[in-house]
Amino acid sequence: LLLREPMLARAAVKFARGVFCPNDGTGDAARYTAAALEQAVQRGVRAHFGERVRGFDVIGKAISGVKTDKGHYKADAVVVAAGLSSRQLLASLGDSLPIFPVTGYSISYRGERAARPSVGAVSIPHKIAWAAFGEETVRFTGFADIGVPGPAKIAARFRALEAFAHDVYPEIRGDAPAKWVGQRPMTPDNLPFLGASRHANLWLNCGHGAMGWTMACGSARIVSDLVLGREPAIDLEPFRWDRYGLLGRRGRAVASDRIAVT
Repeated sequence: LLLREPMLARAAVKFARGVFCPNDGTGDAARYTAAALEQAVQRGVRAHFGERVRGFDVIGKAISGVKTDKGHYKADAVVVAAGLSSRQLLASLGDSLPIFPVTGYSISYRGERAARPSVGAVSIPHKIAWAAFGEETVRFTGFADIGVPGPAKIAARFRALEAFAHDVYPEIRGDAPAKWVGQRPMTPDNLPFLGASRHANLWLNCGHGAMGWTMACGSARIVSDLVLGREPAIDLEPFRWDRYGLLGRRGRAVASDRIAVT
């Protein structure tokens, strides 16, 4: 373990064993997203920021346009990929998708140091992960609180993160980290809503929980294929928008069968 991560030799937390995943990796999702957007703009994409979607124009079973607080856009196809806000947007169309907030936290220490993490890692008992981003940033992240906690809970989580960070990475003691708290868009079965919706040209790419960036490229490829009329690379049945309704009916049928047998 220490050969893979020499930084742990100075840690106050002593790990008995670990699992090394050579194909795993870490990265800065914000930097990646900014670079991807830059590439998209160079290819002709027009990005509109500071604009809030107010609703959709519907003709029959199709979406004909998107209304915002600054304008109106006609559309041949619409993709809803708005994280937690996807639920509110789709509710305006009469759909109810179970996407719920689960709060997570991170602290980031910036500055050059002699020693830094060489691999991304996670401590399962502590529910905390850490990784180095570039040469100057080390981030610790963790926890999962259902809903949106109050200030006392948030403060306690950050204290726990900082205490663990000091124990694992003593080099950052005395440094003040940048703090972040946000809500993961979770579904009850931990699978996203991906693919078709109730409307003919409205596509879903939401509810990815804590795995949004991990699933981003694959999900985008699937939605792109669907918009262009191509066969997606995977079976999308587990990611259907109406799967909870189907499971509910199935559950009642099973219960009825059991009563009959009894």
